[in-house]
Amino acid sequence: KVNPVYPSLTQIKHDAFWSTSASITAAGVEILLCYLWANGMVPMQHTLAESPMWLNIVLILTVTHYRISHFYIMHRAMHPWKTKVIPDLGRFFYKQVHSLHHKSYNPTAFSGTSMHPIESTLYYTAAFIPVAFG
Repeated sequence: KVNPVYPSLTQIKHDAFWSTSASITAAGVEILLCYLWANGMVPMQHTLAESPMWLNIVLILTVTHYRISHFYIMHRAMHPWKTKVIPDLGRFFYKQVHSLHHKSYNPTAFSGTSMHPIESTLYYTAAFIPVAFG
């Protein structure tokens, strides 16, 4: 979305702060993942030769597809579910967590990752998807 009005300094500071917070969260997720790999707590493939070539090709070609699905599920879960069958946790998460991201009413370069630490932790757990493939 293009807004012809330049964002206020307050908006830029807000987005930059929460985007930096998300980057720190991402580092925490990556540090945890590296720790788990280094200590043999999750499987790790050291070379491409350790798995069939066809599997490597499939994983390389489909990484975007499972990453998009992960993002959609995490993002959609933080919006109201509008259901009476189960408690609407999405409404709670939107109000307490995800609404921070939507305060970026005039997008800046930082708006995309301007997130609450809980949301950024869920967002960056996509780094764990390859663990399922060794």
